[in-house]
Amino acid sequence: MITHAVDEAILLADRTRLTIHHHPQFDRIRNHLVDFLVRRSNPNPMHLRRRSTERCAETHHADTGDRSMDRNDVTRKIVETKVRKRIKWADVALKVGHSKEWVTAACLGQMTLDAKQAAAVAEIFGLDEDETAWLQVVPYKGSLPSAVPTDLLIYRWYEIVSVYGTTIEELIHEAFGDGIMSAIDFSMDIAREPDPKGDRARPARCSGYARGNTGRPCRPAPGCCRPIAGGTACPACC
Repeated sequence: MITHAVDEAILLADRTRLTIHHHPQFDRIRNHLVDFLVRRSNPNPMHLRRRSTERCAETHHADTGDRSMDRNDVTRKIVETKVRKRIKWADVALKVGHSKEWVTAACLGQMTLDAKQAAAVAEIFGLDEDETAWLQVVPYKGSLPSAVPTDLLIYRWYEIVSVYGTTIEELIHEAFGDGIMSAIDFSMDIAREPDPKGDRARPARCSGYARGNTGRPCRPAPGCCRPIAGGTACPACC
């Protein structure tokens, strides 16, 4: 509804409404307006609670010169320490005992660590007891500051989804039927692949597949790694 309102407001406010959408800066300005409205009207209770907490912390800081710690402060300290000590994420992952992709996401504030994992991260980055405790709190997930990413590397993913999104959906649905790929039950591997024309980045993702509620029994899939009752197999394997 927000996007419709923005589009309507722009078109009704400009006398050149028949051509304004062809202006080279139209999409950039429109996306800026949408992002502005979304950030200030998000009805998600967690989003509102986080904003409220941030405002209270800012007020407290202004009055007393002190500020309550949050997960963002811990993430900032981890990144600063990584840069200062030239630490590699792959080395951190080895000590934590998890994949470098998951550990990196956790250190950047997007995953929850258990006590043992948090202790390993704390030792590497010199975190105190309170900072270590924050690593074990379920975070408010989502790391991008805008709906359309501005970082050039991340934008390539946005571009890939924009161009190939419908193709990916069509081919996966053709193979598995109606459903979705999981962003929880999945693994990811980012590797550097040698190539005569120049080394290439090779990100790979393997997701569990959750079938839509069609009211039909699950059909067997050849080579499925997850057998279920009755000798059949579920195609929701990766």
